[in-house]
Formats: sequence, C-alpha cells, structure tokens
Amino acid sequence: MTISAPTPHLFIPSIGLAQLQQDHLERLFASLPPALQPAALCLILKRNYLFASFTDAPTAAKVRAILSSKGEADDNSASLRSVMESLGISLPIDAEYAELCSWQGQEGALDSVQDPCSYFSGQGDNWSAALGAGVRLLRGWVVQDDCETVRRQVDAQNWNKASRQRELHIGCGFHGRGNHMLDWHKCVKRLGAVLHEGFVDRIVASFGERTPPIAVNQATVIEALPGKGTEYYCLESDAIFDDWIAFVCVHGSLPLSLFNPHAGRVEGLWLNEGDMLTMQGEARYAWTFVVPAVKEPALTGGTVATRSRALMVVMRSIKQNAQGAASDYLFSSEASRPPSEGRPKMPPSDKSCRPVDVSLPATQLEEDHVYQVYDKIAGHFSHTRYKPWPKVQAFLEQLQPGSLVLDTGCGNGKYLRAASNVLCIGSDRSAPLVEICRERLGVDAQVLVADSVRLNFRDGCADAALSIAVIHHLGSEDRRLAALQELVRCVRSGGAVLVYVWAYEQEQGSIGARQFDSQDVFVPWHLQRVYESGSQADQPDSETQPEGSDTPCPPSGELSGAREHLVELKRYYHVFTKDELIGLCGRVCGASVESMYFDANNWAVMLRKAEAAEGHDHDRTGALRT
Repeated sequence: MTISAPTPHLFIPSIGLAQLQQDHLERLFASLPPALQPAALCLILKRNYLFASFTDAPTAAKVRAILSSKGEADDNSASLRSVMESLGISLPIDAEYAELCSWQGQEGALDSVQDPCSYFSGQGDNWSAALGAGVRLLRGWVVQDDCETVRRQVDAQNWNKASRQRELHIGCGFHGRGNHMLDWHKCVKRLGAVLHEGFVDRIVASFGERTPPIAVNQATVIEALPGKGTEYYCLESDAIFDDWIAFVCVHGSLPLSLFNPHAGRVEGLWLNEGDMLTMQGEARYAWTFVVPAVKEPALTGGTVATRSRALMVVMRSIKQNAQGAASDYLFSSEASRPPSEGRPKMPPSDKSCRPVDVSLPATQLEEDHVYQVYDKIAGHFSHTRYKPWPKVQAFLEQLQPGSLVLDTGCGNGKYLRAASNVLCIGSDRSAPLVEICRERLGVDAQVLVADSVRLNFRDGCADAALSIAVIHHLGSEDRRLAALQELVRCVRSGGAVLVYVWAYEQEQGSIGARQFDSQDVFVPWHLQRVYESGSQADQPDSETQPEGSDTPCPPSGELSGAREHLVELKRYYHVFTKDELIGLCGRVCGASVESMYFDANNWAVMLRKAEAAEGHDHDRTGALRT
C-alpha cells in the first residue's frame, strides 16, 4: 500500500518494465553510489511494478528525489539517466513510498502468495464493499438453463491446454501469463458462436447503464478440476482492456482467490453455479485472480466444501485500439498472427503509414488531410481520447498555483482540467472539436477556435503553453517553426512551453509502435459510419475509452470488424527525428531547449522563454488580442 509518509520502501509503477529482467534492474540501481543502493529489489507481476527496499527512509527519500529529477541535476542523476536511456526508459519517474507487505521482496512474488484461510460463501454486499468501490457479488444471477446451454457449447470446443489447466479463449486468446499479448492461435470462434445472446445480455445488464454501452468481445473459459489449480494471472493492463470484468461460474462450484498486490491483500470467494463477481473502475485493474488447488476448501461459517469439475467464464472487453487483427504491438510473434484464412475480416491496419508526395503545397496537405479529416472524425476521435498523459499532467501540476496555461490544439479538452492548480485556456483549429470541449466541460469552458500558426492571444499573456500532438500535422518546416514561435510569443518571460510530436525513431514492440518509410506520411483513421454524418453527440466516458486509439472497432463490439462499418480517412503527419526537433527548436527566437525526452513513441521538448530585459515585462491585462 502506498502512503505519503517516508518509509524505506519505494513503489515504482510501470516505467517500461515489460522488457526488463532482474539483472537489468540490478544494473540500473548499481549506477548509484553504494550508500544509495537498495537492499532488495522485486519486479512484481513480470511487467507492471517494481519495489525497492533501502536501509532507511532517508535513503529512500534521496533516491526518490533522484528519480523524480527534482532540483538541479547532479552526478547521481546523470549516471542513473545514462543507464536508463540504455534500457529505453527515461527520467523523471514517479516513485511513491510503500509499506512493506509480506509478499514483497520474495522470488516469484505471485507464486508465493498464500491461499486464503477460508472462502466467503454468504451474500455479497458487505463482502464486496470491503474490496472497494466497483466490486459486486451477485449470487444466482445467471439462471440454470443459461448455464447449461453455455456448458454444452463450451464442451463442444477444442480446448487449449495450459500448464495447469484447460483454457478456452473466445474472440481472441492471450500469449503468456500476463494477458498482455494477443494470440490468434488461441482464438476458437466469435463470441456469439459459443456464448449465446441471452447469456451475454444478462452479464451486461448487471453493470447498469453506461455510455458508451458495454460491448463484450472476449471471454476465457477456465476448467477447474478437484485438487488442481491455475496460475495467478498478472494484473491486466488498462492499455488493452476496458475497465470492467466479470467472473461467472456456469458449472459446478469452485474456490476463487483474489490478490491485490498494491495492498498485499488476499481474499477468498466460493462461487456456485450461476454466481457472478464483477469489477469495474479502479478495482478492475487492482485485483488479479487464481483458482487455487485446495481439495477441500474451508468456507465461512465453518463448513468444508467438496470440489467437483467446474467451469468459470471470465468476460472482458478489449479496447478499441487493441482489436484490429493488425495491431502489431499486441502480437507476441509472427507465428501468433491470425492466419489469412478463417479469421474474422478486419479493417486495414491502423499501423500502416503511407509516404506522402511532399511536392504538394503545405496548405493543401493541411486542409485536405488534417483540418477536413478532424472536422469529420471529431466525435469518433473524442471517444478515443480521454486520459491525460502522465508526464504532461505532471508538467501542469508542478506549475505555480494560479498559473495560466494555453493548450493549443486542445482536441476534446482532456488537459483543460487535468490539474486543479492551474487555469487552462484551450484552442483548436477544428470547430467541431471546440464544440465537443464545451459539451464536455460546460458553457464556462475557456476554449476557442484558433490556428496554431497565428494564435488569438496577446504577447506574454500566459505562464505556460502546451502543444500536444499538433505540430507534426503542419505541412512545412516554416509552418512548424511558426507554430513554435507563436507558442513562445504567448508565454511570459521565463515561461515554459511543452511540445509533443510523433517520433520517427519508434520503439518497436511497444504499444502503438509504427514503422515509417518516410518522415512525411499518411496515417489512416477508420471512421465508424455511425459517426460519419456527425449527428451523434459526443459523450465520452472517462473510464472506458482508451488513449491513442486509431482503429476503433465496429459498432457491434465483437471482433467481426466488417469493412462496411468503416470509412478510411488519411491524416497527414510529419514524424520528427530527435536531431531535427532539436534543430528546429534552436531556430526559435527568444527561447532555448531546457529538456527533452522520449515518451510513448513521441519526442517531447520543453522550451523556456528568455527573461525579459528590465522594464519590458509582459502584458497580462487580457489573454485575447484584437
């Protein structure tokens, strides 16, 4: 459990740990002086979390300060940064103080988790409430006839043999223990061919009204035999899965062990046929599960159960950006790509980037392949952009309270209220996106239509400015430079400008990675026809929509992905090399590059405006210029 008071233990959330091994972590911290090196390191759940334990709380505090890059850089942070860059991760890193739980610091943390002493067998309100908001236990939710129909359909399939149990993946399977890689070789059939509509509707109904509605597109059936258990599954990533999950017992009875690694907490649950456990919101990503091998589980109330064969269906939604058959970053290897025959027909790859004829006028490229495209896809685009990027949000939160920030190219306004300590004014070239901002944030939203190369703001009116994924849409170097110059013009002396652009140097194998054959490319957007007319109001759900989704799924929600549901539109991008971006920023008058880093296949640069000469301070009597 993370806490605010200093302790000798640091919890470090995902910093690109997916590709790291224990020896990498040891090399990372070995770059620190001996007095600051941790006494114990534990990489939890293979991919997601790192715990580091130090000799005392002051030592942990010093390392935490180095990781967060607070204050001036010193030899310690420089040495650490060098090793981190070689491992593909960068500073700053948010580390939190943690209480030492009994499972921390053990080899194979998941495998060492102890089974619960007993399994809850009563009614669920009090028990589920104790697990946190978003957890519900529904006894007898699925009727016996539906359970029997599902059992017959499941038993008619070809099972995949896992290491300790049989699994049946419906819609799409997973590679490895972490459920972080899609694997079509484990896919048997579309959802509706195994789980009938009435059963699925009953599960969805338990979550009540949601916008957009839940669209089930993946299920895993687990067979639990007497005296045999499963392995603990890793925490499932919010980069791939929507924020809900359902565990339904459709045959027999079985024990379920739930583990929350943040709190070091284990809970036991006994499920009978027809019982269902659901989780949504933060709880969905906080708990992992296992069917323990216990032969005669002790139930609450003092009774002991006798196990028999049981079937449990785990139902989920794969996020829109993870559903395409060509979502390269989610496939574990060439062998696990879907075969050319017998797979659901999917839209073209959203990762395919086509070279652009750079002889076209810049203004024509922007008008035809940026402005018109974003006006058409505004509602659809907004449904896939909701979650602020952590480092952008951290930039806002470290500004002085009361700072005025300009967010140019604000899209649907996800950064306008990302930090409570600042006031954000947004602008965007797309009038439909500006209207969506007002619908989302209310009539008092400070947002307007403006061109990024000629902003409607007074000189020096703001303390800071954002340009997130905007400048790479401009069709010439001169116009990109003009946009940077406008950002610097609008901030006060000493003000900061944070710019994100797509990187030419992609981290292959990472989420969202693409391969570019040219720096000027067309990137397709697959527009659902339901949005084509622009008639649907945009009402994004901040808990269910993914960040960075470029190929949303068909409205059916299943992995059928019929082409007739989609319209392909081409968006123009100029992808930057690191040296090119540094060179462009170096040509900006009156500002210098303060820092630069690589973040999720983007280059990010922070510019600092030069301090004004005495007597030439900025005018902040009003933001808009006339």
